[in-house]
Amino acid sequence: MTIDHALYVSRRMREVDYREVMAMRWDDDSDAFALDMYRMPGPAFAAINNRGYPAAIGGIALHTPKVGTAWMVGTEHFQTVALAVTRHTRSIFARLFNLDEVNRIHAWSAAFHTDAHKWLECFGMARGEPLKAMGKNGEDFYLYSICRGE
Repeated sequence: MTIDHALYVSRRMREVDYREVMAMRWDDDSDAFALDMYRMPGPAFAAINNRGYPAAIGGIALHTPKVGTAWMVGTEHFQTVALAVTRHTRSIFARLFNLDEVNRIHAWSAAFHTDAHKWLECFGMARGEPLKAMGKNGEDFYLYSICRGE
């Protein structure tokens, strides 16, 4: 993922992704989000659609020892890259677990983002108890997680 990919997608992210991301940030600035994700340690990717434009960005942020935080946002064209993103994300999970880089990968997802919940579950991630009012505007979230060997 380049900074240009991150900025392109962050400025065009789906409304549901924007609402979810901004609920967990101090600001509501898409460019600041893009810069933060670009600078985050850990593997990150951009999925380019058949027209040559980024349709999604994502990765596994490694800001806690042996724990990765999965993240991903997409544009309205996400479906054109969804299968490739899913396959690539599976390979990232496997590599991080197999190389003993992480013991756990987790992801926060807003209760209203039900498509994201289905996607996280396809990686074998389990949904934890509701995290009431975790978002800055009182949004409820779930913490999804998977540990090595599960």
